[in-house]
Amino acid sequence: MTGWQQCTITDNTGLNWKIISKNTNKSKAIKLLSEKIEIKQEDIYTIGDGYSDIEMIKNFNGYSMKKSVDVLKKVAKKECNSVSELINEIM
Repeated sequence: MTGWQQCTITDNTGLNWKIISKNTNKSKAIKLLSEKIEIKQEDIYTIGDGYSDIEMIKNFNGYSMKKSVDVLKKVAKKECNSVSELINEIM
């Protein structure tokens, strides 16, 4: 595979496109880092709003922003208005 076939392209707003390798995603990065610094998966909370956040939200304690794409809201534990709202809830 070469070029665009190795990429995932997501569109959150029609104005913002994200192009990333199919070999990685936010969830994989969090898993790798958490293993390296020895943080348990159940102690990790994530929050997102777009298509590129889906795997991360599914695999960790995932929350979505109120204005998230609908598919993300369906996999999230709960919706939040802000990151500070999530922090207050889990602390």
